[in-house]
Amino acid sequence: DPPPPPRSATVSPKPPTSALPLRLLCFLLALLSLAFLVLTASVLLGIAALDVPVAASHRVPPQCKVGGGEVGRFPKVLHQTWKTKTVPLKWEASAASCREMNAGWELMFWTDEEIVEFLRKEYAWFMPTFDSYPYKIQRIDAARLFMLHKFGGA
Repeated sequence: DPPPPPRSATVSPKPPTSALPLRLLCFLLALLSLAFLVLTASVLLGIAALDVPVAASHRVPPQCKVGGGEVGRFPKVLHQTWKTKTVPLKWEASAASCREMNAGWELMFWTDEEIVEFLRKEYAWFMPTFDSYPYKIQRIDAARLFMLHKFGGA
């Protein structure tokens, strides 16, 4: 008996089974990201197109008096905080820029000690919570809300 003829040496390569689903997944994620960006841009452009002053949509009710008793306006008070009265040189330009952009506003500069003193005097009930925050920035951020509540401003 003669041996059977040899099989063809050319074998058609199979594509890796995991490559196609991975490429499809990457494509779908990219498409989803693009859709999210387009949606976000359209919402932001829509808001910008409204051209409504922010103050008009957040008016204080007529019975509320803010700051010096002026109805519907917040006082022009700029709050700045730092650990001590001496702001490091690398931050001074930023602080000065805020003051320049709000020329004519009253400046209230707060040190860490002044913040604690203010809270103890005006919001003593909050001190246990204030002292429980593990990070100093959490205490300062909370204090800023109380400054705005008491004095208004930005």
